[in-house]
Amino acid sequence: MISSKYNHVYFYVRCNRKTCLNLNQKLLYLDSELEDDTNIIIHINSPGGSVTSALSSVDTIMNCKHKVITIVEGIACSAATLISVAGDKRYITPHGFFMIHQLSNEVDGTLARLVDELSNSRLLMKEIIRIYAIQTKLTHKQLQYYINNDLYFTAQKTKELGFVHDIINKPFSDL
Repeated sequence: MISSKYNHVYFYVRCNRKTCLNLNQKLLYLDSELEDDTNIIIHINSPGGSVTSALSSVDTIMNCKHKVITIVEGIACSAATLISVAGDKRYITPHGFFMIHQLSNEVDGTLARLVDELSNSRLLMKEIIRIYAIQTKLTHKQLQYYINNDLYFTAQKTKELGFVHDIINKPFSDL
C-alpha cells in the first residue's frame, strides 16, 4: 500500500509500474505543493521488484526541488534499495534490513533474443552499480562482491557501507 500524510509517503509495496507511478505522482504533487523548507519523507518497507520501475522513481526523487529523506522501515530489498539510496538524506530504523543482489530475469525465445536480453541485463547492472557507487562509500569492486550474494545487511552494516547516513532513533517529526 502506498499512502501519504502531509509530507510523509509510505511505500510498503513491491516495485512495479503501478506502484512506482503512484509513488512518482505523490512525490510530484508534494514537490509542487509543500512550503519551500519542508522535506519530503519516504518510508520504505519493500521486497523490491521491477528495476526499471524503481529507476523511474530514482529519477523523480533526484529531480525534486525539495530535499527528499528516505527511511527504511522493516526491509528494503533489491529494486527498493535504489529508491532508498536516491534520497538526499537516508536513514534506517534500528531493526531494519537492507539487501542488494544481481538482477534476475526470465526470458524465452530465439537465441538472438536471449543474447539481446543478456546485453540489456548487463547494461542495467552497470547502471545499478553506478548509482550505488555514487551514493555510498563503496568501490565498484566492493559492490560487485556484495551484489553477487543475497545477504541481508543489519541497520549497522547498512550504515557502515554507506547505503544510509544514519540509524534513526528519534521521532520522524524531527527530520
